Amino acid sequence: MKSSFLKSYKSLIIGISSLIFVLILTFVGIHVWFANTTKWEYNIKNTDDELTHFENVSVYCLEYTDQESRVTNRFIFSYSVGKNALFYNGQRMELAEDVESSLEEVANAFPNKDAQLDAIICQDGTVYFTTNNGLYSVVYSKSIPQSVDGIHNGDSKKIDDNWYHVVKK
Repeated sequence: MKSSFLKSYKSLIIGISSLIFVLILTFVGIHVWFANTTKWEYNIKNTDDELTHFENVSVYCLEYTDQESRVTNRFIFSYSVGKNALFYNGQRMELAEDVESSLEEVANAFPNKDAQLDAIICQDGTVYFTTNNGLYSVVYSKSIPQSVDGIHNGDSKKIDDNWYHVVKK
């Protein structure tokens, strides 16, 4: 009688231990999957057409910064949603029709209502299309970007040649 009790007790302990182990593995798996999925939740769609619009706006901003002779190498263009306009130092930028159209497409490329286009930052030949929450940017860079906005550290994921998704670490 004592032997059968010990066997059933052992089986119960093994069953409970196995269940706890499976629950822990499930929790860890869900946590890892969820963390990785939400990390990149603000990404743009990555279509070639979208990147063409990003490139048009990047070229415009980089050409503007090349013309400016300033002490700083960091230029911040703010974006106004309601006006579909870029501002630099409080002054509205005069945009060619194709650049203005591309700017609107760039603004529409950000799918998440919590991460809309806020500013375009040009620094040392790198262009950051930053969001209003500061957690994500689309970046044009000759090398893998290490920051989300030129200041705050970020993790990069390649979109295409010289184009990256960057999320804040």
